[in-house]
Amino acid sequence: MKNIKILLALLAIVSLSIACTTDDNSDSGSGSSSKARVVSKIIFEGDDEVEEYAFKYDSDGRITRVTYSADDYYVKRYYNYGSDNELEIVKESGGDAYGGDHSYTTYALLNNKGYMTLLDNLTTLSYDSKGYLVSVSESDEDWLCEISYLWSGGNIVEMEYMSEEEGDSFSYTATFDYNNKPMSMVNLDLNLVLSCWIGPLYVPYSWGDGLTGRKSKNFMTGWTDYDEEATISWSYDEDGYPKEALVEYDDGYEFCMTIKYKN
Repeated sequence: MKNIKILLALLAIVSLSIACTTDDNSDSGSGSSSKARVVSKIIFEGDDEVEEYAFKYDSDGRITRVTYSADDYYVKRYYNYGSDNELEIVKESGGDAYGGDHSYTTYALLNNKGYMTLLDNLTTLSYDSKGYLVSVSESDEDWLCEISYLWSGGNIVEMEYMSEEEGDSFSYTATFDYNNKPMSMVNLDLNLVLSCWIGPLYVPYSWGDGLTGRKSKNFMTGWTDYDEEATISWSYDEDGYPKEALVEYDDGYEFCMTIKYKN
């Protein structure tokens, strides 16, 4: 299942395994500060390997660049916001793993709230009246993918996934659990940042940065789908802000995410 989710993700990332020190994910950290801290860097570690995402923002707090780097390659995505609700995303990649430098540009349309509704004429995203993402549909001549999201209390509690390719179909349902810590203490939806790396949610080109609707209310603590279960344990600093997340699968696989802040 992990390989399927990595294939679905628009960034192909190497799976790692790591343990990190965490606190109890329901009682640690007060989250008392009302000011959202700005995430500058996300680090995934394991087996003597380090993978890193670095974020840049404009004066309105919108992401303008995401840089992914590993030992033998890098990927940079530049977000250029234009008029008429248009968004240009330029992807640059290079390093030994890519055999040189490459560049690719994709385009998206945004609605009047700044949410992505169409990506590269292949991916359609829909929202409810409150601004929550409720469906994603992707298709081309050989591929169809449809995903629906069920929200409750400001969090996605269930996701239904279906895909078809060359006559073969695949589907599953996943459910999710959360703690009571407010995601509003940080500017990004860290549940989706985790998912961009290895699942469990699939939202194209999203870092929980406002491009795909309202973000989660709370931090995810685990999920279950057709062939696996996993738990997420968060640790917090003395001011209540999240600093690490340890993801542990029921088969023993685990990795750690570390959050760094601009302020």
